[in-house]
Amino acid sequence: MIDTIFLKQAELLLRVLPLIEKEDVFALKGGTAINFFYQNMPRISVDIDLAYIPINDRDTALKDIHSRLLHISEEIKRKIPGTGIINKKMHNTGQLNGLIVDRGGITVKIEPNLVLRGTVYPPEIRSICNKAQDIFEMTLKSRVLSAPDLYAGKICAALDRQHPRDLFDIYLLLKSDGLDSETRKAFIVYLISHPRPMFEILNPQEKDITEIYEKEFRGMIAEEIPIETLRKSRSNLIKNSEKN
Repeated sequence: MIDTIFLKQAELLLRVLPLIEKEDVFALKGGTAINFFYQNMPRISVDIDLAYIPINDRDTALKDIHSRLLHISEEIKRKIPGTGIINKKMHNTGQLNGLIVDRGGITVKIEPNLVLRGTVYPPEIRSICNKAQDIFEMTLKSRVLSAPDLYAGKICAALDRQHPRDLFDIYLLLKSDGLDSETRKAFIVYLISHPRPMFEILNPQEKDITEIYEKEFRGMIAEEIPIETLRKSRSNLIKNSEKN
């Protein structure tokens, strides 16, 4: 059963997305893209993670991201009454690296990736899933990463962070379609581009996820999934990653 607080965050998130979609240098990635645009909302996602599409030098990219975030901030305040914006900045600089949107105590984070630029496959324009349309009584389209890009990045995140949300998304992938050739190719690119050494990502020490499962995951899913299922999914992912 999904907690009310997460539903309120998701509703705010969906109101913000069309204002970001206008900035054509960004594509939605991560759990929000997967669960609202590729899956039929098996879980709630409350963060907006963005990929920066152009391939240019770092300084140019950072300046562009900064100006785009400023514009998004102004658009949100103008189009969604009652919202406040907290600008997140890189340490000891004025460079924006994210926004926190607040409306009546409900918050949503907007975070572009400042390290990776470009995509392996072209992004797509997709509509939100039927379940989200029914629950939130709205329709919208957004620019999202391709499925291979999405899941390649999600695999790296699941191996690195081992957060139950990431493990759940990968559990559904392995349960249904599995890893096709395009996802495998994209995974190699994301693995090579990861800030941590490849050996560490492919050979992680399995973390205790009990507390974070209870506090940060359980209230986000439509149907209960045992923690042991996520642990098994993690083990299967590690084996598959080593094998492929």
